[in-house]
Parts: sequence; C-alpha cells; structure tokens
Amino acid sequence: MPTIAILNGDLEGQTFTVNKSVVAIGRRHDNDVCLSLDPRVSRYHARLTYRGGEYVLEDIGSANGTFLGQRRIHAPTVIRPGDRFRMGRTWLTVLPDLAETSQARAQESVQFLSDVETALAGVEGVADSVLYSVRADAPSRAVSADEATRRLEVMNRIGQGLASTLDLDTLVDNVLGAIMEVIPAERGFVMLVDRETGDFVPQAMRVRSGSRAPEAMRVSRHLLEHAISKRVAFMTADAMQDERFLSLDSVQGLHIRSALCAPLVRGEEALGAIFLDSTSTTHVFVERDVEMLMAIANQVVTALENARLYTDLRHAYEELQAAQEQLIRAERLTTIGSITASIAHDMANIVTPLKPLIEIGFRDANVDPELFEALTRQLDRLTAMVERVTSFSRTEELKFAPVNINEIIRKTMTLIRSDVAHSGTELVLELDEGLPMVMADAAQLDRVFLNLALNAVQAMEGSERRVLTIRTEHDQEEVTVSFIDTGPGIPVTVQDRIFEPLFTTKETGTGLGLPSCKRIVEDEHHGTIAVDSIEGGGATFTVHLPLAPARTQPAEALQPA
Repeated sequence: MPTIAILNGDLEGQTFTVNKSVVAIGRRHDNDVCLSLDPRVSRYHARLTYRGGEYVLEDIGSANGTFLGQRRIHAPTVIRPGDRFRMGRTWLTVLPDLAETSQARAQESVQFLSDVETALAGVEGVADSVLYSVRADAPSRAVSADEATRRLEVMNRIGQGLASTLDLDTLVDNVLGAIMEVIPAERGFVMLVDRETGDFVPQAMRVRSGSRAPEAMRVSRHLLEHAISKRVAFMTADAMQDERFLSLDSVQGLHIRSALCAPLVRGEEALGAIFLDSTSTTHVFVERDVEMLMAIANQVVTALENARLYTDLRHAYEELQAAQEQLIRAERLTTIGSITASIAHDMANIVTPLKPLIEIGFRDANVDPELFEALTRQLDRLTAMVERVTSFSRTEELKFAPVNINEIIRKTMTLIRSDVAHSGTELVLELDEGLPMVMADAAQLDRVFLNLALNAVQAMEGSERRVLTIRTEHDQEEVTVSFIDTGPGIPVTVQDRIFEPLFTTKETGTGLGLPSCKRIVEDEHHGTIAVDSIEGGGATFTVHLPLAPARTQPAEALQPA
C-alpha cells in the first residue's frame, strides 16, 4: 500500500500511509490525503490507485489540474515510486515500498507491549525449571555427545549462512530460520536496536506452520529490555505461573508459556536480541536451548556488525555515486553555458549593428518594401535567437524589482509582432488589468516570454488555424501567465523531456530554450512552469510567479480579485 510524502509548503515532510488500494487526494478533510492548506487544490482533486503492482495517478476533474513533473495529465497515468507530482502548489511523491522480505513483514506486524517498571531478578542456574539464565560471557557447560553433535550441525549450518552473505536482511532471516528448525518455538523474532533512537526495530520474523498467527504479533518489550540490560540470555518454561511475571501485562496478556531470549551485545553496545516464545504446553524450552541460543547469538554478533558496516559502506557508495553523477551533470551544463556565452557574445557583436547599418544602406535605395520588411523580420528573429542563447548562459547579476507582468508581455510582443503577423498567426492578449506586481528581473522574464511565444508560433507552422493567446490572471498569492496555441500538441512521450537541456524535437532547435525558462522561473524566481497538452489539441505553457510583498503593491492591486 502506498506511502505518500509531501515535498514542500507548510506540510513539508508529512507522510500518509494508506492501507487501501484507492487513495483520494484533495482539500476536504474526508480525503485520504488532505491538502487543506493549498487553496489551488480542489475539494476532490485526484486519486491514486494501486493496481497490478503499479501506481496509477488520475485527475478527477480538478480546477487547476494534476501535473506529473511539468506535464499536466489528462488520463490515468502510471507513476513510479520517487516520481514527483503536483496538485495546486503542492509537490508530492510516492515513497518506495519496503521489499517484501521478512523485515518488511516484521515491521508491519510486530507490536511492542510495555509494562510498568517491575523488578525482574534473573537467577543464575536452574530455578525450579521456571527461569533459567546464562550471562553473555558465561562459559559453555558440558553436554552429551548427541547434544554436542546436534549443536555442532546447527552451528556449522549457521556459520556457513553467516559467511555466505553480507546483506543484513538475508543474514538475520537465514539465522532465524535455522534456529526455528532445532528449537520448538511457535514464533521467532530478531529485534535490532536503532543506533540513533535506541528503539527496538523488528528485523526478521518467523511463525511456525500451523501455529496461531494473528495479524498483530505482540511482543513483550520488558523481556527484551531485561535480556539486554542484564546481558543475560534467559528461558522460562511457564511464565504464566511464575510469580516474577504475574504483574507483567505483556506476558500475561499474551499467554506466554515458554519464552527464550538472547541479547546481541558487542562490548558495551547493545545491538539487539533474538526472541522466541510459545503459548503451547507441548512446545516447551529446556536449559540446553538457552545455551545453544546464546552460542548462536555470540556468533551472530560479529556477522551482524560486519553486515551493518557493509550496509553503511554500500549506502555511502550509492550517495557518492549519485553526487558524482550530479557533479558531472553540473560540469557538463557549466561547459555548455560557457560555450553558449561565448557564442552569444560573438553573435550579439555581429547582430546588434546589422539592423541600423541596413537601414542606413537602404535609406536612399529603391528597395522593395516587402523585401526590406522580410529582411528586417529575419534580423529580429536572429536577435531573438541571441536572446534565447543568452538566457541559458546568463552571467550578469539579477536585478529584482516590483514589475508589472502585462508591461513585460506588451514589450516582448512588440519585438516579435511582425514575425507573428507574417507567420499567419493571430495574436490574442487577454491581460488582467488589475494585475498585482511581481518581484522579478524584468529582462529575465522577457526572455522567458519571448521563448514561449516563439515556440508557440513555430509549433503552429502548417496548422490550418493559428491563434496564440497570452492570458494573465492572479489570485491572492500569485500571478499566472498562460501561452495557449492551436498547434498539433505535444506527444505524451515527449512532454516529460521537453525541459531537459539539449533535448529538442526541432530540426534546427538548440534544446536550450525551455530549460532556460525552467531555470529562470523556478530557480531564480521561485515559481513554477508547466505544460498542458493533448496531442492534436494544441498546447498551453503556464508560468506561476509569486506576488511581490504587499508594501510594494499599488493600493488598487491589494483589492480582492
């Protein structure tokens, strides 16, 4: 069953573990995952279904859509654990499930029962066959030849198992299985101590076939703590009748007849314990069982420590490998940025004087006006391309100030209006005139809007109907800018990659435009950019930008929308 984590906002770090196959997500409190603090989330926004071993995310008619990464989804979409998806302003992910191992079953099933502090005095040696205990450092007692052979076979098998793996889960599960073959316990557990919290963590669990196995496997915390604190392995043949256990609810409530526990200690550090118990009068432990379990525990300790060291080393290596991959990616992008910065600088030096020089050169010449306009339009396109390359390799310092998004859009459209008109595209501006101010670098946003507008115009080449609509809206927290085209749309298989550097579907594209837009909007302006497209139904790119502080807003902009 899924565990859903919230990645940002006021609920960042909160997780929801839902024991059902269909999970409702929305703003109302009767959803399985309630996002009540995000006003852009609908009352009933989306559902997550666990089906056939995979997770399927589905929007259920929300007002603002559900996004997988930067892509809005319109149909049930398969997602993987670790994928980021967004509703409103809230990013979420499905955490990877624990592997279906003995550890996972143990952590899901085991419940610890605690008692009021009660003195439990261990007795060295035999005490009416009721409580028998052996210190962790006590020497082994002499045993019969048959018993020695049996013990040797078990120890050899366990030793071979310990030497065959360094995987912690496999190691403890194999050990517990071998123990259950020779000691008549109904249930067996390996409990490890968390090195940070000191709490018991179930690591492995076994239940003998045919034994009563309730969903919740309750274990007495008191008996575990006694074994570890006293550094003693102990056995009780009938805990229900022992006066030392009469006041322990965790023993009496579980109807424990026979219990066997051995600590896992290394020096002064308590690593955990092996715990076996039985409620049956036919499965009764004897003294030699506790001695054998103690011998096994001593052998397990070294292997357990080695497995922990190996696990820590493996995790450290994986983190190092991930860091190296991120560093290589960063270096690659830095190199690309340096190259594009150099190219942009040289291009700017060439392009900037071209337009005035052409105007001067053709001033007195008899030039076809349409030809001159076409030449000017191509120069404008070249200028726009320089701007796009420059936006990816930006090196100048950002200059944030309260800006009006509508003014930036009008300025940007002035630059490419002739290009838009000659492409046969109708430009529609639906601008919210009551738009509040946004704290932004106007030049950088100009580059974003230029990229998105030109992409839309180019996408509609060959379309029968060409309309580019630029719409601005706002609420109490953000300004929204949408670029809506009537082109062929973007294939779903491509939508997940269009913001990757150097990825392009155009024959002459650079693959730098949309990545630079994403960087400017999300990294520099703390907003979001997303795409909504159905193949054959056009595309919409939407930019969300947070409002500037209230003190920078004009009085009319502070009125409710």
